[in-house]
Amino acid sequence: MSYSEAFNPTIDTRVDGAVPQPEQSDQYEIGLKYEPPGTNVLFTLALYELTQNNVQQRTTVSPITYEDVGNIQAKGVEFTAKADLSDTLHVIAGCSYNDIEYQGNINTATLTARAGNTPVRSPNQLASLWVTSDVPKSVSAGLGARYVGKSYADAANDLEVPDYAVADAMVSVDLGAWAHKLEGMSLRVNANNLFDKQYVASCFAENYCYFGEQRNVTATVDYRF
Repeated sequence: MSYSEAFNPTIDTRVDGAVPQPEQSDQYEIGLKYEPPGTNVLFTLALYELTQNNVQQRTTVSPITYEDVGNIQAKGVEFTAKADLSDTLHVIAGCSYNDIEYQGNINTATLTARAGNTPVRSPNQLASLWVTSDVPKSVSAGLGARYVGKSYADAANDLEVPDYAVADAMVSVDLGAWAHKLEGMSLRVNANNLFDKQYVASCFAENYCYFGEQRNVTATVDYRF
């Protein structure tokens, strides 16, 4: 079990030119980890409630201005599972559900929302799956998927941003297993959005959206001594 408090001052100005009060928050969380006896499986479950006060929401881009939307509360549950299905096959899976709501009605020159509406860029569901296989000569290969649920582009929740899923891949090689002179070195290649899917990741207004990251491949060489 845990409880925490926080505050976050800001220099951003509201539409009326005033500097808002610092954002304050408190969070309650309770969690559980369980490893069934005689297995290489670990389950993790967490429940939380987070309340933010004096929240500011961006309303314009140039110049950047914000509106005071009052308090926002988020309640959610997160679940993860990690398992070694065999000596060479490993799985990590996770999912979460978030219920994020304005705590009061909002009616300003740029924002209109009812209590219970969901703030922009706040997906209700997240999920991921990653499978890794170890093959001979100290090589590992992995394939995974990430899912992001729907979100909204306006405080009134009239404009919905569809959910999306993308695939990732990875190959890792222990170079020392191939050549003694390379002892301690490893090469890792990651590919995000493997199939180069085009999608809208999020929006904070009808005409202000972010496209998702295109396919990108990264190679990393590590040396341990």
